[in-house]
Amino acid sequence: MDLSIIIVSWNVKEKLQANLKALYKSESSFKFEIFVVDNNSQDGSAEMIKSEFPKVRLIANSENFGFAKASNQAIRLASGKFILLLNPDMQVHSDSLALTLNFASQNEMATVTGCRLVSPSGELIKQVRRFPKICDQLLVISKLPHLFPFLLNKYLCSSFNYDKSSRVDSLRGAFFLINSENYKKLSGLKPCLDERYFIWFEEVDFCRQVYKLGGEV
Repeated sequence: MDLSIIIVSWNVKEKLQANLKALYKSESSFKFEIFVVDNNSQDGSAEMIKSEFPKVRLIANSENFGFAKASNQAIRLASGKFILLLNPDMQVHSDSLALTLNFASQNEMATVTGCRLVSPSGELIKQVRRFPKICDQLLVISKLPHLFPFLLNKYLCSSFNYDKSSRVDSLRGAFFLINSENYKKLSGLKPCLDERYFIWFEEVDFCRQVYKLGGEV
């Protein structure tokens, strides 16, 4: 299997439906599987998947386990050389998966790869971040950047050029491609997330671990 796509879902039925439709329209010469881990949605998400997307491997949890634990449920079952953690509100273009896989395959040091994210209106979504420091997070909590946005310019990598590839500290988990074989060579383990995180900073922590092992993002 070339690619295992993992989507953690919680009460986003319509967005998840659109996401899956887009994935199955992908131009692909590669083999991929899709996991949806549903964290006890109450909007009929699990039933929709069963009826409309029978090829999806559904894991229907009886409670909300959060992002890290739910992702790991599927990662442990995934057989892909690459693992893509994909938010349910994302929609890929027909060539998104092929282009990203091609890049990641040709850049073996890229243990984690992201891609350019845009909003429905075509506006760039800035997702690259430096590893957080206490002062950065205190500023976020204080709300001062609402008045003085420049205070977080360094942390938010405001000058990053999203039109060319570059090594970065961390990126959002919205489209988070992991070279599973590369990670296993570095660590001897499957690329699982730290389950002590429930919904925030799992991907930041994972990126930090990648660098500690000798890989790159």
